[in-house]
Amino acid sequence: MNKTEFMNKLNESLSGYGINDTREILLDFEQHFEDGAKAGLTEEQVYEKLGDPVEIAKQYMSENEESYTEKKTEASTQQSAFDTNNYSQTPPPVQPVQNTGFQPDVGKIVCILLVDILIFTWALPTLFSLVFSLYGVTLAIGGSGIAVSIAGLLMGIVDTSSWLFTTFSPISTALFGVMLMAACPLLVIASIAATKGCINIVKHIVNWHSRAFVGRNVCVIKGKENV
Repeated sequence: MNKTEFMNKLNESLSGYGINDTREILLDFEQHFEDGAKAGLTEEQVYEKLGDPVEIAKQYMSENEESYTEKKTEASTQQSAFDTNNYSQTPPPVQPVQNTGFQPDVGKIVCILLVDILIFTWALPTLFSLVFSLYGVTLAIGGSGIAVSIAGLLMGIVDTSSWLFTTFSPISTALFGVMLMAACPLLVIASIAATKGCINIVKHIVNWHSRAFVGRNVCVIKGKENV
């Protein structure tokens, strides 16, 4: 049995016996294989020294949180006693990280609130006005294209000289209207892209505030990790 098979079987056995906190156990046995490789042993030889992963998992089955550390140290010492004395060292204990909680920076918060005056009174309104204007231009050009095309068709059917004055021929007028309508898809794509950009800017602003007040991002931005 190689290292991958051993670790998979050990993880499966630990979970089967209801042992949820398996991370440190698996790290210990990962270390055994690494130390064995440094000592010149193959993965199969290390497996023979460690024994059946199912039997190893049984040793942790009835251990509670307090006795687990002592049992783990004893088992680690016994199972890592290989023929060589060059590498059998117990890994250093993992020191728990103390969570002291997030402490807001008052000075940073004040600076953000001062910048908000510029953002919410000028920058964002101007940005959204440009986006809405882009949608308005799209509708205007599309509507104009439809109207010009209809006018060109009418020029070829009825006499429009009394109410429509133009030097273009009916065909030229209709084609010009089609050209205007052909520009609409590009404007629609540009409008959608501008809208997505505005939404991402708002998310960045929200995350900028949330990092200052609560120490983390609250909005997920596509392509960015929420850290």
